[in-house]
Amino acid sequence: MRSLSVLAFVDYYLPAVKAGGPITALANAGEALCPDVTFRIVTADRDLGDTRPFDSVSRDLWTSVDKTSVYYASSLSARRIARLIGEVPHDIVYLNSLFSRTTMRVLALRRLGLLRAPVILAPRGELAPSALRLKSHRKRAWLSFARWLNLFRDVQWQASSDHEAADIRSSGLPAGTGGVVVTPEIATVVRAQDASKAPAKRPGELRIIALGRISPMKNFEFITRVLAEIEVPVRLDIYGPIGDVRYWNARERDFRMLPSNIVWAYHGSLPQSEVQDALAGADILFAPSLGENFGHVIIEALASGCPVITSDKTPWGELREANAGWDLSLDDPAPFRNALHQLSAMGSDDHAFLRQGARDYARKARRNANAVERQLMLFTSVLSTRERQRPAGNDESMLSHA
Repeated sequence: MRSLSVLAFVDYYLPAVKAGGPITALANAGEALCPDVTFRIVTADRDLGDTRPFDSVSRDLWTSVDKTSVYYASSLSARRIARLIGEVPHDIVYLNSLFSRTTMRVLALRRLGLLRAPVILAPRGELAPSALRLKSHRKRAWLSFARWLNLFRDVQWQASSDHEAADIRSSGLPAGTGGVVVTPEIATVVRAQDASKAPAKRPGELRIIALGRISPMKNFEFITRVLAEIEVPVRLDIYGPIGDVRYWNARERDFRMLPSNIVWAYHGSLPQSEVQDALAGADILFAPSLGENFGHVIIEALASGCPVITSDKTPWGELREANAGWDLSLDDPAPFRNALHQLSAMGSDDHAFLRQGARDYARKARRNANAVERQLMLFTSVLSTRERQRPAGNDESMLSHA
């Protein structure tokens, strides 16, 4: 079988970090699906919120990045996007966000007949009720406009879980023959670690790590609510790009008001190459997210042998039953405090049991997901469906490559 060529449009891509999980999801897919699927990625020449372009990339040129080709555009205008669609051979167009100006422009060009290839759209959890409540007026205005123009007709929707698929279907957006296909996201490969090198856990103390893009969805205010009534010594290390400056300023004030037994520090963004060591060095990852369609940092923590305490709004459930951590309701902070006090009392042997449970959970999750095979099946089935629907004598692939 020849390699399928996918032209992907995404607002931000490596070395960008501030947009969080969608970048990781696309990078992992590009790495894992090669050579069966070849990604050509069109993206901005800077990170989210930055006014200056990256120093390390060539702008407005195709550049090899790992197993993909990336075009770092100085402008993602409709004119530029239309030109790239016409110039770059492709079998499928892939959109890595729903509420993205780039996605809006691609879908509008498709509505005008300038894009003929099949389209896959991965909303990355953006249709979850908790996500829709943030900046809701702007989002609902865009969705109403898109429905009015019938922009989603025959789009193939990609969900990473049954829960996300339900959110997409309940939105009423899928139209025509596209529908929703569930394909688990491909997790970052985590190197095996020597469990004997994990730092010793001392009873009565607790080292917590919070890692991820700092935005309202990550629910950092809940961390301060929980820690405000923790009585044992705690070291809290926070890593991640600031996605919302106003939100972080408010949270920083909250952290400064914590009692003296809580020592905390914000370290900024963490290079991907250092994430695993940071997770492995903590006693637990605290991730009380309002919602995750995947949660890359959670599975990375578990694979690194770092137990997790998180909300019940992620795909990673039954952590306590697996001796890998806790997934709890955000309705009450008390169970979170109880879990942290229980963890604090543990010594090295009990904590090592949790570390092993975390590794086993991650290993089982990867084995059950079959993520690579299912994502490959998505791309091949979308193309074969389009081939079956194409009228005889109408060489649509030539139109998409023109």
